[in-house]
Formats: sequence, C-alpha cells, structure tokens
Amino acid sequence: MPDFTIVELPFLAPYHFAGNENEVKVSGTTESTLKWHRVSIVKELNAKTMVVVLEVKVSGGTGTYKIYLDGTFVGEVETTSTAYEFKKVKVDISNISEGIHTVEVKALNSGDYDTYLRTYDLYILPYKV
Repeated sequence: MPDFTIVELPFLAPYHFAGNENEVKVSGTTESTLKWHRVSIVKELNAKTMVVVLEVKVSGGTGTYKIYLDGTFVGEVETTSTAYEFKKVKVDISNISEGIHTVEVKALNSGDYDTYLRTYDLYILPYKV
C-alpha cells in the first residue's frame, strides 16, 4: 500500500458579505455617506483582500467614491459616465484583526451635479490580488 499524507488546503473561494441594489445619490461637492455595512472577520476566513464593487454614474461632473474601513480611507474610484458602469476597489486586509468592522462608501462630485450608486457588493478574499 502506498504511503501518503492528507493535506488540508484552505478554502479559496471569495466570501460575499454584502449586496445592495437600492439606488442612492448625493448632490454637489460635500462628501456624504451613500452606503455602509458591518462585517465580522474571524480567523477561519483567512481574510487577505477586500473587494468593493460599485455600480456608479453621475448627472455631470466627476463623481468620486471613497471607501473607508473603520473610519480610515482605504481607496477610491472616479467616474464621469452618465450611464451606469462598474468600478472596484481592492484593499489589502491581511493584517486586519478579528472582530466587527465597518465598511463605508462616501461620494461627492466636482460640481453641482448628482452622484449615483446603485449596486454595492462587498467580497472578502482569502488571498491577495
């Protein structure tokens, strides 16, 4: 009989933590919260990367979407598109502590225009990208 060793491999599929398709908007140049979500991180998730996927558009100007993790700015995307398009922000969370964390999406515009967010999805990946 051959000699063999059983090796336990980590689960490498992404974890989908949040999803929301309610359209929201902010107007003008003042940064405002559009959506937020609390996520529980435990050791078994082996969390390495957070990916926030946003479906965004503006009525004019440039819309800036900023991502905050526990109140700390971690990334942003911009759009000038007047039709919905998808954008994503990738964040290294390999040193994140276990516990409850808050992810927040804030937005503003370069002018007196509306900045829209429709689809919001939050994924936690057990690998770096």
